[in-house]
Formats: sequence, structure tokens, C-alpha cells
Amino acid sequence: MNVQTGVSASSVLRGANHVVFVEGSNDDAFDPTVIRELLRTNNLKTEVRAIGPCDNVFQAAKAMVWKHPTYYFLADRDGLAADYVERGWTNFLEPGTYNLLHWRKRELENYFIEPEYLEKCEWLVKSPEELRARVIKEAHRRLFIEASNLVLLRIRAVLLSPPTAWFQHVENFTNRTDALTQLQSSPELRQRELEISGILSATRREQLLDEVLNELTGGSAKLEYGVGTWLEQMSGKEMFRSIAGEVFRVKDASGSILQGPEQNHEVARGLLKLPLLEQPSDFQKLVGLLNSKINSHP
Repeated sequence: MNVQTGVSASSVLRGANHVVFVEGSNDDAFDPTVIRELLRTNNLKTEVRAIGPCDNVFQAAKAMVWKHPTYYFLADRDGLAADYVERGWTNFLEPGTYNLLHWRKRELENYFIEPEYLEKCEWLVKSPEELRARVIKEAHRRLFIEASNLVLLRIRAVLLSPPTAWFQHVENFTNRTDALTQLQSSPELRQRELEISGILSATRREQLLDEVLNELTGGSAKLEYGVGTWLEQMSGKEMFRSIAGEVFRVKDASGSILQGPEQNHEVARGLLKLPLLEQPSDFQKLVGLLNSKINSHP
């Protein structure tokens, strides 16, 4: 199935009841494959559909949820602030939340670079020690590009944040000169100008890089498990793709070795067949939240 952007709610799934929309270029991409398996294994009767990149998910949630309260939306966290993401999980069952959740980790794949989780995979061909060392090695290799991309995400968030200015007194706008005066003297727009010029300055970019590196490493000279946020904030998508071919050996029913996306999907499916209590805590929470939503709209 080809993913279309700007799709109307009525044309997405005619007659469907509970539908989970996720990121992905098509319905066979990693995100829909993972969520479909997770929900199927735990007996949640939902459709799972890909709807494109993160921005598509967010816009679709705002557009669809009012007429389709049994549509739900999942997106990567990327550079979103932790408190914003947490509010989504806390308030998901409340009206007015767009039925939207962002993963607490940067991307869905970040859950699949956790050694404790991967150690449960039947296709793992490395020892736990070798697996942990391979993840650390890849994280060290990517540390500075990941930090730089996180800086870009933080700059992007500031640039896309709209100004709070809004004019209301029509008597102050009798001609072009009045209008220009109001625009030029707006304290809100002036503050926004300072924020934008500040975030783009060379000094601030350097500060942001050092802040992000400190967060990722926890101030340690080298990456360590349990120190810093590198395992949560680095691109799990890139890291999982890089390490999977070395640490797993997956065979299909005929005994042929799988590679690339086919291999990675099979690794994920195998892990998602484990009991819910052995799944990452966010997967457990998601199943519980969706189950509550489904029960409230049978």
C-alpha cells in the first residue's frame, strides 16, 4: 500500500472501528509491523496503518480525532521535551488529547537496542557481553553526529514555535501606518526575534552541543550503561540497523538466512511474542491505554 499525504478521514478506512496510525512509508514498514504484532499478541482488535512521517501523524491526529474518537496515533519523540511527551501518556484517556502518544524514547527502534530486551531473542548469536559491547561500540561511533542532530532538533523546535502575539483592538488599526506601528512595536514579536537570533548564534550552538553531549554521556568520558541518556536519545533506527546483521542470524521456514528489513522485522516479531510483562514498560503501558480506549468505545 502506498502512503498518501493529506488523506481525508473518510477515505482512510471505511467501516473500520479502532485504528492505530503510526509512522511509516507503508503498512509493511517497521513501525506498523511492530505495533500490529504487539496488539495482535495481546488480543487488541485494532487495525494498524502507516501514515507517513511524524508530522503527518500529528496533523492527522488533530484533523481526525473529533469525528473519529476510535482513531489513535503514535509518533516518535525525536526532539520533543520530556514534559510534553509525559503529559501525553498521563492524559491519553482524557478528552482533548487528540488520542496522540509520542514514544518516551527518540524512536520506536530505541526499544530494540536495549540489551536486556534483545537478550531474549531466539535469533541472537552473540553472548550478552558481546551484545552490550557491540551496542556501546556503535553508540561511540555515532556520538557526535547524534549530538549534532539533536541540536538541530532543538533549534527546529524554537524556530517552529509560533509567536504569541495577537491583535484585538480595531481602533488601533485605522490605516497602514497604524498597522505597521503595532507590528513593529509588538513586545511579543520582539521577544520572538531575540529568541530566534539567540538560538541561531554561534555561541548558542556551541552551548547546545555541550549541553546535549553532557546529557548523552552523563558527564562521563566514555559511554556507560545506566549513565546519561544516550540509549534513549540516539537514533535507535540507525543503531538497530547497524548492529542487527552482526548479532542476529535469522532463518525463514526453508532455512534461508534473512537479511535487512526482513531480518529486523522477524527479530521484532519474535520478541513481541513474549508475555506482556516481559515487554518494555512503554509497550505494556500502550497496551493498557488502548485497551481502556477500546473498552470505552465497544
